[in-house]
Amino acid sequence: MTSGAFYPVIGMPDWLRWITVFNPEYYGVDALRGIILRGQGLDVIGMDLIALLIFSGAMFILGIATYRRTLE
Repeated sequence: MTSGAFYPVIGMPDWLRWITVFNPEYYGVDALRGIILRGQGLDVIGMDLIALLIFSGAMFILGIATYRRTLE
């Protein structure tokens, strides 16, 4: 719901817009929309890719920490 794929982020209430900032799907949809609809390159979608890399790295580290606890 907060990815911006079906409902534009601009039309969302302010409290829901803050939740959207922490949703990684928003950055994926924004990057795809920029490439497919606007024909933009990596220079424009770079911030989206950085946000996705940060989220992926954090989840990777969390997954490793969680897996180590299950082995002990």
